[in-house]
Amino acid sequence: MSESNTQVGQRIQEKFRFYTLSLIFTLLGLAVQTAKFGTSMHADLIELGSWGFLLISAFTLMSHIEWSPQLYRLFDLQSDLKSDQQNLKKALSSGSPVIDKYQHPINPDNYLQILEKRLSIIDNQIGKIDTGSQWKHKIHKASFLLGLMFLITSRAYSPITSIIKRIIE
Repeated sequence: MSESNTQVGQRIQEKFRFYTLSLIFTLLGLAVQTAKFGTSMHADLIELGSWGFLLISAFTLMSHIEWSPQLYRLFDLQSDLKSDQQNLKKALSSGSPVIDKYQHPINPDNYLQILEKRLSIIDNQIGKIDTGSQWKHKIHKASFLLGLMFLITSRAYSPITSIIKRIIE
């Protein structure tokens, strides 16, 4: 069976997240290894700030990756419960007796309430995790961009100030 477009999109997104995570740690490692402190206090502080932003970016992305399977699991549960709910409503509308998996008759109204309560709980959990994921994604992107900008600024600080001093003199 071939993959759906959603599955292909999820697979590509997962690969991109891991690529981005490895890129962040590579940049951070190279920044730490090639750092030259002492030329300017401002450049040194900006350099340390870039390390902090890159670490924040990496850790929030790691947390985002960690919680993604939980979100997919909840989406599957939600889909299963909605399917059960639709099947129960069809059975009720057709007048068919409603039985459980052990072939025992069940009270459809009571079972429908149970399904609705479970769906409500699942929807609430999905909402919480999805909101957290959106915040983590925003924090990750912003801190990654800030980390890059700070790193570039710290490395360019001394040459730019030197050029400006020569122009002014």
